[in-house]
Amino acid sequence: MPSTYLEWMDENLEMRRLVIVDRVFIGRICRGIDDTRRIIVKHPAVSRDHAEINMSGSQPLIRDLSKNGTWVNDVRLAAGSTKSLEDGDVVHLGETRVYPNVAYLHRQNRCAHAIARHLRLCSPQTGLHVR
Repeated sequence: MPSTYLEWMDENLEMRRLVIVDRVFIGRICRGIDDTRRIIVKHPAVSRDHAEINMSGSQPLIRDLSKNGTWVNDVRLAAGSTKSLEDGDVVHLGETRVYPNVAYLHRQNRCAHAIARHLRLCSPQTGLHVR
């Protein structure tokens, strides 16, 4: 089963990926948080504990914990506010951009493509019929 994950480029310009098991913390330090549950962003505009992304069912939610601001799709979140994340969203903290990859959306898209393909095959033009 596909997992929801986050992708970003680290300070060494390497693309990184982190699966969201239940919760991921983003910040300059994230003290006391396991490496598999945090994204470290070394930038002066990023707070020690800047944001948190957690799963609510199959939907990732981001919560701004900072005073410096967290941006989603070029819109600043209000301090302490929460927003759901979708495929194609861009989370901006300091100079780092984090891209969510939401698993359930991929399943839905695959199903939609399969249905569309089926409908094309079963159209009056092909002579095939749906049973």
